[in-house]
Amino acid sequence: MKILSILQALTLAAFAFAFAFAPPASAQSRDRGAADCSGLTEFEFQTMAEELFTRIYTDPAFIEGTTAARPSVVIGDLANDSHSYRLEADVMVNALRNVIIRSQAVRLFAPGADYPDLTLAAQLTSTYIRNNGGARDASYTLNITLTKLNGEYLGAWSVQRSC
Repeated sequence: MKILSILQALTLAAFAFAFAFAPPASAQSRDRGAADCSGLTEFEFQTMAEELFTRIYTDPAFIEGTTAARPSVVIGDLANDSHSYRLEADVMVNALRNVIIRSQAVRLFAPGADYPDLTLAAQLTSTYIRNNGGARDASYTLNITLTKLNGEYLGAWSVQRSC
């Protein structure tokens, strides 16, 4: 019993010591953010997707290349070839799916649907560059390719985000 209270006192003292000398949380996150761009969040990825699909749906290649008023689309290949490990494939699919559904410009179907008008392939890539202060600046690119059922490319679009 006495050993337990000594251990508790030591644990409490160690916690108090660490808390007293640790910088505030805002400084910790600011320091990490200044030294490194650690990757895209789901919100940032979704923002990129919204910007990209707005461009796709207003592009003459998309408008002229689709015969249906609201073509059917299936999300096909999806790759995260970036340095961002915050985004797994299912997170990316969910974000793309939500953007596509909200747009109401196309009808989205699950993979395996019979005869979709278009198949969507997405790829997220990134590059890092060291700036003068030694911090890494990252540039993320989201590429979307739309292909017709017969394999004909309808178009490829991309959007970039830097941090």
